[in-house]
Amino acid sequence: MSSDGEAGTGVPEIGGLAECVCVACSGTAEGTCSVRRTPYGLADRRASVHTENMDAVSLLVGGVVGFVVSLLLGILFRAWQSVGERWARKEFKTERLIIHVEDDPKIIWSGAPDWIGDAVYIDDPTRIRGEIPDDRGGWAQWVRSQGAVDARRTTLRVTLQARTEAAVVIESMEVKLHRAVPVKRGVVLARATGGASVEPRRFRVDLDWGNPPLVTTAGRDADNAPWGIKIAAGDAEFFHIWAEATEAVRYEWTFELNLLVEGQRVVESISRKGGSPFVTVGVGQLPMRINYSGTNKWDFPLDVPENEKAKD
Repeated sequence: MSSDGEAGTGVPEIGGLAECVCVACSGTAEGTCSVRRTPYGLADRRASVHTENMDAVSLLVGGVVGFVVSLLLGILFRAWQSVGERWARKEFKTERLIIHVEDDPKIIWSGAPDWIGDAVYIDDPTRIRGEIPDDRGGWAQWVRSQGAVDARRTTLRVTLQARTEAAVVIESMEVKLHRAVPVKRGVVLARATGGASVEPRRFRVDLDWGNPPLVTTAGRDADNAPWGIKIAAGDAEFFHIWAEATEAVRYEWTFELNLLVEGQRVVESISRKGGSPFVTVGVGQLPMRINYSGTNKWDFPLDVPENEKAKD
């Protein structure tokens, strides 16, 4: 287009820029087109708004599609993961649940206040050597390392740890009594403390009841037995077993724990390390020597005189 404004394309210029454009009749003389012309600036703005709207709709649709796809993939992944776990447990004989039974009082009562007493039986108290430890855990290990066994009560802590998330029902326990022998000699050594009672969730075993011994529930959730729990992967649940005896009898026993794990019945046979039975001796009329917590001596000499020994 010439600088003197003569018709070339039919579009006049203002300041070197075309004033308007008609896409329907581009190249024709001005005034011969009936299509309304749109200024360049307004056309650009309308195109920009239209593009932005399209971008927002595309973003929204993409987000919804991504969410739905992620949800479906997650469901499929969890389903296949469950199938894979079941196959691996069957193929490699791994269990969903790890069961551990602890019989060391130092570990069982770790972190608990020092007001939980302890008692052991020993057939010959003169074998006891060394200074009396002033802490509960040290006392328990010291006397048992010299041949003493549980007196009055054996305390066990059962730990259930899940490899993968598992619904578990702790149904019951059954005690097998292997031996019950009357005790006519020996001494009960006790560590006496004071404080509030501790009542964990537990099975209570009455060894004096007969064969098989009576098993009941006690402590927290005693009325809700059997106990149903859900254990997340890697987490653990705990409960106690207290086997008690009052008669002067040496009881040797093991037990079976009956569980339902994800609807599958599990029966776990429990004994001490090495397969030996647990041992609990009732106090009865046996002589007793007491060490009061915080002291390093017995209330009476360990050498028991004849008049104190248990009668036949």
